[in-house]
Amino acid sequence: FEALKQTGKVLLQWMTDNESDASRFIVERSPDGVAYSGIGSVMALNHTGQNNYTFNDLQPFPVLNFYRLKMLNNDGSYRYSPVRKVNFGVAADDISVYPNPVTGGKLYIASTGNCKTAIMYDAAGQEIRSFILQGRNNIIDLSGISKGIYQIKIVSDLGVQSRKVIVNADR
Repeated sequence: FEALKQTGKVLLQWMTDNESDASRFIVERSPDGVAYSGIGSVMALNHTGQNNYTFNDLQPFPVLNFYRLKMLNNDGSYRYSPVRKVNFGVAADDISVYPNPVTGGKLYIASTGNCKTAIMYDAAGQEIRSFILQGRNNIIDLSGISKGIYQIKIVSDLGVQSRKVIVNADR
């Protein structure tokens, strides 16, 4: 599931593989990542193989937009996609790292631009680990990293940004 910032709109794209018993996808948007509301829906194709979907948000919020899919099945059950963020308030890459504090040993890095690498440093400024990134949505494995506070430097096509990351012991 991807959310692509375009001039005055957001293109949402997703793909499924060999779906069956799917009913529809409800596209939800939030200005704060907490309170979501549906802005449209797309009927499921239920074809074998790859199914590609798109939806255009023609009236995004002027600054922050958080998107997710509510994937409904014919039996009424549902689940949510990962959240994607689009920021119309910045010219440079908007990079998010979550969850923070890190739980489960996995850190998600989402960006409006193409990420290339991430380097993790301890409190003394020593490099702990480096990661190869590709694209706008990445997951890095922090298993084996001790509990503590770290800096992560993320290199993208448009520059370098740093974020503070807290690693919990509950991995």
